[in-house]
Amino acid sequence: MKKLIFLSIFCLGFASIYSQVGLKNTLSQRRHQVVCADYSHDGKYIVTGGLDNRIYIWYAESGTMYKELGRLRGFPLSVRFSNDGNYIVSGGKDNRVTVWDFHAGNELMSLRGHRGDVTSVAFSPDNNYIVSASHDRTVRIWRRSDSRLIHTLSGHRGEVMSAAFNPDGNKVISGSADGNLKEWDVANGSLIRSVNAHEGWVRAVAYSPNGNFIATGGDDYKINIWNAHNLELQNSIIAHEGWVETLDFSPDGRYLVSGGHDNYLIMIEVNSGRIVFNSEKQSYYVLSVSFNPNGKEFVSSTLYSKDVMVWNTEALGIKPPSEDVIAEDILKSRPKPVVEWITQDDITTSNLTFRANYRIRSGYPADHIVLYLNGQRYSSKEHVLFLPGEWFEDESVLYLDEGNNTAKLELYYRGGVVTSDILNIKYKPEVAEVVEEKVRVELVVHIDEEMIEKEVAEIEKALLKEAEEPLVTEEVEDIKPVEIAELFPEEEEAAEISEEVVELPEEDETAVVAKELAVTEKKPDPEELTLIPQPVTVDSELLDIPFVNPPNPYRFALIIGNEDYSSYQVGLQSESNVDYAIRDANVFREYAIKVFGVPEDNILFLTNARAIEMYNEIDKIKHIIRALNGRAEIIFYFAGHGFPDEQTREPHLMPVDVTGTNLRFAVRINDLYRELTEYPSERITVFLDACFSGGARNVGLVSARGVRVRPQDHLLHGNLVVFSASSDNQSAHPYRDKQHGIFTYFLLDKLRETEGNILYKDLSDYISTTIGVRSAIINNTEQTPQTNVSPAVEDQWLNWKIR
Repeated sequence: MKKLIFLSIFCLGFASIYSQVGLKNTLSQRRHQVVCADYSHDGKYIVTGGLDNRIYIWYAESGTMYKELGRLRGFPLSVRFSNDGNYIVSGGKDNRVTVWDFHAGNELMSLRGHRGDVTSVAFSPDNNYIVSASHDRTVRIWRRSDSRLIHTLSGHRGEVMSAAFNPDGNKVISGSADGNLKEWDVANGSLIRSVNAHEGWVRAVAYSPNGNFIATGGDDYKINIWNAHNLELQNSIIAHEGWVETLDFSPDGRYLVSGGHDNYLIMIEVNSGRIVFNSEKQSYYVLSVSFNPNGKEFVSSTLYSKDVMVWNTEALGIKPPSEDVIAEDILKSRPKPVVEWITQDDITTSNLTFRANYRIRSGYPADHIVLYLNGQRYSSKEHVLFLPGEWFEDESVLYLDEGNNTAKLELYYRGGVVTSDILNIKYKPEVAEVVEEKVRVELVVHIDEEMIEKEVAEIEKALLKEAEEPLVTEEVEDIKPVEIAELFPEEEEAAEISEEVVELPEEDETAVVAKELAVTEKKPDPEELTLIPQPVTVDSELLDIPFVNPPNPYRFALIIGNEDYSSYQVGLQSESNVDYAIRDANVFREYAIKVFGVPEDNILFLTNARAIEMYNEIDKIKHIIRALNGRAEIIFYFAGHGFPDEQTREPHLMPVDVTGTNLRFAVRINDLYRELTEYPSERITVFLDACFSGGARNVGLVSARGVRVRPQDHLLHGNLVVFSASSDNQSAHPYRDKQHGIFTYFLLDKLRETEGNILYKDLSDYISTTIGVRSAIINNTEQTPQTNVSPAVEDQWLNWKIR
């Protein structure tokens, strides 16, 4: 947390942690306190506007001054190059839009019409139009050739802070103090759609280079990523601890650089939300950022500073827009991608979980494959690489609503969007009483006591006879070592054959392109493409357990292991991570399947989960509980940081991208319990390997303050039992010799010992007593787990069993 004393420690390790990006150069001009900056389309020049009402042009490579443009009547708030490099447009405190001749350095036209500060200006891709945004709550579109005002776009209820053309030039977006993102048609000036994008002002908007996505930054500290074709929210990234003032996509669209009122520059990986760079704290608010189109650097400006900072990004391997894995002429010759369902349409099922299979054929790389269920964004896959002529096949597990369900796929690629047909699935659950009757009948039919007694007697007789026979021992001769080739002679032959040179037929153009693709970029494993992570194989003694509980179709589990907080938060070092949390989550997943009897398809699994991901999966579990109408049994497991609100003492579960000073984005425990118990269920069991005093397995998120808070008691409702790792203001600690959290280790060890045949009350007594003692021995500190029970089941839970 950058505002704390931990910052000094962080700064010492800054260079090694974020060595991929570094300061390359600084441009300075006395009294030119820079407000805005931009690169020319060829990357050779930088233009800046400052509080001295002047605009300067610099050589990008050397950082020396090229020329000064004329003096304005008020300082500029925005300045941009045209795409052909012939013009510069500025807008600012003089309420005007001014167009300059780049080569001559003189003013060409001054466009009047706004009645407030002009906050944002930009050229259309063909350089024929200019868009401007203003504090007068309007967006205006001007024709450059004759200075004519084409459209005045009205509809915002607050100051318009930013506007941009899409890469095709046929649409404009705008963000305003009213919190809305609006999309406009350039041809007729009509409003296409509008969405409430942020809580508070929207201060920055930008299109991705391929036009498929829109990034917005706002006063709620968030950077939101939107589907540019329907303004559906695709991602929400929490990286700043202040207003997000400015942002820009890298030329290849993989990264976003942003600056804010927390005085930091941050670069994030767009799809993962992972922070790849954050600057040292700047002298004041970061007002402007702009990528060089070559992808090798970006510039930033800071309020009241005469310095323009040039940052080196070469180590990130960002490609210019003109560079693509596949050549332009090959792209143009390729047919439109095909997206189709393999699963048969109009299916009726009695299972809540449904496997939907699909396939895609495309010669284009894809930004996203988005799956929609019942009109809502359900899941997505990122940066899928398709080889020419090959089908990419995959499936997704859907959790259905009762009645009719619809599923749809959208593929976002360089050329646009392709949409699948609608897949229709009807979910008609079995009646609970009928299911129970079937189970009873099956038990009666299969149990034959007379046959079982007869078989047991025969086994006992055979064992008795075997015990009476003498034990035969023989002297063993020295065993001659056996060569592997003698055991497997075919292996030696195969090795000899593999050394032969085989002539291959000539490759056609498609094969050559496929070969080049395979060399330049690894074809991703389909299991690595989902936003929701797949479990990984771990080596733990706790995994030595057989299947002891048959799958119960009504049992579901949400398992979260949050370990790496330092990659998603500014100012945290690895000491603030939660050791073994991902390992704990992976092993608990195996117990969910083998001991709790949760079908594999019924497990929602997250590691290093950000706020948007945790909220989405909690909402999905809530949907499942509602759909099962009282029959659901839910297991919730979380390993990671907990954190208390210092004022209210309310405990929170911490996503990896949420800081202790920004708890409004964390998962409030009482809200979680309310979501889980809003609809009737059979039972809900929660396991929390986290503490809520602010401490944790290492130093904890609260370590910089050195403050511990005794959390408020939870408010439990419904059929809910909660097993927590610690009590009061204690920390939750690791068991380093076993490479697990101490709570998770002894919890699972007891389940392994009893094979899940244990009462909740006995499990509660065991982990409370055992961990209380073992923590004192292992970690030399107090940690006493506690069990909380809702009033509705305080007389019942004692007799509940794990299996």
